[in-house]
Amino acid sequence: FWANILSLSENTMKNELADAVRNANTDALTKVKSSNAYSKRISEINRELKENPSKEVGIVICDCDNLKGVNDTYGHATGDTYIINCCKIICDVFSHSPVYRIGGDEFLVILQNKDLREHQYLLKKLEITVNESSKIPTVEEGKACISFGMALYDRRIDENLTNTCRRADAEMYKIKQIHHNENNNI
Repeated sequence: FWANILSLSENTMKNELADAVRNANTDALTKVKSSNAYSKRISEINRELKENPSKEVGIVICDCDNLKGVNDTYGHATGDTYIINCCKIICDVFSHSPVYRIGGDEFLVILQNKDLREHQYLLKKLEITVNESSKIPTVEEGKACISFGMALYDRRIDENLTNTCRRADAEMYKIKQIHHNENNNI
């Protein structure tokens, strides 16, 4: 009898621990991978790059344009819907790579496999999809505006994948500035 009770409680604890780990690695709002999962994966890839410097990796950084304006004008519930809209576009375009929510309105994609091989096509697809989505009248109907930048790991200039992320972030900010100058915000 007691062995069964102890076995049940041990299983319950294992299940609760597994749930806690899953929750820590999943963004509650968007259900993509969390910033915690991102930190772990970047560390893993950096170790892999030390062992195999010719490994190919790409990073895409995406930022939801004008989230503050959406929150201030329409409220945080609409802002959450806006973030979800942006996330859905990113996940749909990069369907073969993990997507991470690394900040309130920022997402990162670690390009791998088919998405890495087809990154130029996918970036164009993302641009077209974002342009179409930005013309939708309301957030509730799916409106989303995203600035994004991409960089491929280059062992000649990148000490590690964090440097690649910085380069992708710099590219994203160039696009964000263009969007800002065009008043292409909500």
